[in-house]
Amino acid sequence: MRFRFWRCKPAPPVPPPQPRRTPPNRRPSWATQPTEVFPTKGPGRVGNLTPAQRWRGNGGR
Repeated sequence: MRFRFWRCKPAPPVPPPQPRRTPPNRRPSWATQPTEVFPTKGPGRVGNLTPAQRWRGNGGR
Protein backbone atom coordinates (compact mmCIF):
# COMPACT_ATOMS: atom_id res chain seq x y z
CA MET A 1 0.00 0.00 0.00
CA ARG A 2 1.41 3.40 -1.01
CA PHE A 3 0.72 6.74 0.60
CA ARG A 4 1.33 9.22 -2.19
CA PHE A 5 0.25 12.24 -0.12
CA TRP A 6 3.40 11.89 2.00
CA ARG A 7 5.69 12.42 -0.95
CA CYS A 8 6.98 15.85 -1.85
CA LYS A 9 5.69 17.35 -5.03
CA PRO A 10 8.31 18.09 -7.68
CA ALA A 11 9.47 21.69 -7.80
CA PRO A 12 7.78 23.80 -10.47
CA PRO A 13 9.97 24.66 -13.44
CA VAL A 14 11.96 27.87 -13.17
CA PRO A 15 10.48 30.59 -15.40
CA PRO A 16 12.78 32.14 -18.00
CA PRO A 17 14.37 35.45 -17.00
CA GLN A 18 12.32 38.55 -17.78
CA PRO A 19 13.63 41.02 -20.34
CA ARG A 20 15.29 44.10 -18.86
CA ARG A 21 12.90 47.00 -18.41
CA THR A 22 13.53 50.24 -20.21
CA PRO A 23 12.90 53.47 -18.30
CA PRO A 24 9.62 55.21 -19.12
CA ASN A 25 9.48 58.42 -21.09
CA ARG A 26 10.81 61.52 -19.39
CA ARG A 27 8.29 63.57 -17.46
CA PRO A 28 7.33 66.98 -18.85
CA SER A 29 9.04 70.00 -17.30
CA TRP A 30 5.84 71.28 -15.69
CA ALA A 31 5.47 68.00 -13.81
CA THR A 32 8.90 68.26 -12.18
CA GLN A 33 8.61 71.83 -10.90
CA PRO A 34 8.06 72.30 -7.16
CA THR A 35 4.59 73.07 -5.87
CA GLU A 36 3.79 76.75 -5.44
CA VAL A 37 1.87 77.37 -2.23
CA PHE A 38 -0.93 79.91 -2.46
CA PRO A 39 -0.97 82.82 0.02
CA THR A 40 -2.29 81.75 3.40
CA LYS A 41 -3.34 85.12 4.80
CA GLY A 42 -6.86 86.39 4.40
CA PRO A 43 -10.42 85.16 4.85
CA GLY A 44 -11.39 81.90 3.22
CA ARG A 45 -7.83 80.58 2.93
CA VAL A 46 -7.20 76.98 3.96
CA GLY A 47 -3.73 77.54 5.42
CA ASN A 48 -0.33 75.94 4.85
CA LEU A 49 0.15 72.51 3.35
CA THR A 50 1.00 69.69 5.71
CA PRO A 51 4.45 68.08 5.37
CA ALA A 52 2.85 65.04 3.69
CA GLN A 53 1.04 67.25 1.17
CA ARG A 54 4.26 69.17 0.42
CA TRP A 55 6.15 65.88 -0.04
CA ARG A 56 3.51 64.58 -2.49
CA GLY A 57 3.20 67.89 -4.30
CA ASN A 58 6.95 68.12 -4.86
CA GLY A 59 7.15 64.63 -6.33
CA GLY A 60 8.53 62.95 -3.22
CA ARG A 61 11.53 65.23 -2.80
